[in-house]
Order: sequence, then structure tokens, then C-alpha cells
Amino acid sequence: MFSNIEITGQMLTHVVQNIKPSFAAHPEVVETYLDMRSEAALAGFDLVIFSSFRDFKT
Repeated sequence: MFSNIEITGQMLTHVVQNIKPSFAAHPEVVETYLDMRSEAALAGFDLVIFSSFRDFKT
């Protein structure tokens, strides 16, 4: 369950910040996305996340 401050993007305690490629996402998503990105690269695609988390300031 998420707190009100997590839901509104005022805290990052519920997401993981990945460095390369740079994105923030729920921990359950990161490994699967990176595996899918690697497989896509083998097929000639550059799979990029454009929007995964927006903090309260943006």
C-alpha cells in the first residue's frame, strides 16, 4: 500500500532510481524492463521509458 505522500510524488521511497538507462520505477518493474530492453536490443530496437515517475515538483 502506498502512503499519500508517495502517491502524490512527494517521496521516492516506493521507487528505485536506475542509473543507466536513467529512470525511476517500482522495484517489481525494473528487472523485467531491463530484461525486455536487452531482448529488444538484440532484435534491433532501442526500448526507452519516456515517463515512469513524476515527482511533486514536475
